[in-house]
Amino acid sequence: MRWTLHRFARGPKFVSQRIAMLPYKGAALRQVVVRLRSRQSLARLVSSGKNKPEEIVKGTGDEKEVSEYLVLQRRVMKNQEGPDAGADYSKDMIMQVQSVYQYRD
Repeated sequence: MRWTLHRFARGPKFVSQRIAMLPYKGAALRQVVVRLRSRQSLARLVSSGKNKPEEIVKGTGDEKEVSEYLVLQRRVMKNQEGPDAGADYSKDMIMQVQSVYQYRD
């Protein structure tokens, strides 16, 4: 199998934000969902001999647009979200995702 990421089709998009209260005073979980769209291909390879290069199986390896959803979660304890409580996590998390994926127009 050979997987290839050709390019990002669009920049990361903020999809949703949720908070779930836990059964402890001042405790909760906060989740942000970000959608990533990219062009990818997945090819099946077969070997035709010991010292021969692998060949792509016909009908595989076509480039397709793929949507993936990244879920980021923070734990809230004593009404504080981690070491940097009070930050705007939806924007902050998307900026982190953009820097990891280095999206360019």
